[in-house]
Amino acid sequence: MKTYFIFAIALCAFASCATAPGVAAPGEPASGGVIAPGELSASLTDTRWVLREIGGKAVPAPGEQSGREPFFVLSGTDKSFSGNGGVNIIRGNYELKGNSGLAISPLMRTMMAGPSLEREDELLHALQGVTSYSIRGNELLLSGTGSALRFVAGE
Repeated sequence: MKTYFIFAIALCAFASCATAPGVAAPGEPASGGVIAPGELSASLTDTRWVLREIGGKAVPAPGEQSGREPFFVLSGTDKSFSGNGGVNIIRGNYELKGNSGLAISPLMRTMMAGPSLEREDELLHALQGVTSYSIRGNELLLSGTGSALRFVAGE
């Protein structure tokens, strides 16, 4: 009886080490990206992606002159996305194509005025032209016909 008890405890310990469904194990990409060995990768869907660069130019931190922090989340259940462009709420749908293809359409946003509308317009234009993505650790890179976009998994 004591042997069965020890075996059951060992089995539970090994089972708890398994990776949960939808969570990338170390060294494995979450969705179509390439990551460094031993580095955890964020998931493309259901992650708050915060904009850090548009076309290689850094996005200023949120504040009076720059509006809110631009971000978006791709829903893993209904192929929609939502977020904030820096001033306005943004929404739309997305489609995954192959291992690293991504299309975002159509885009909708509220029509508020604010200090960073020019940056928001550039972001929305770039999002509409996205054709591919890659994930490296906690970074998401989007590229296509518009400016390249770099996001980090939100805090």
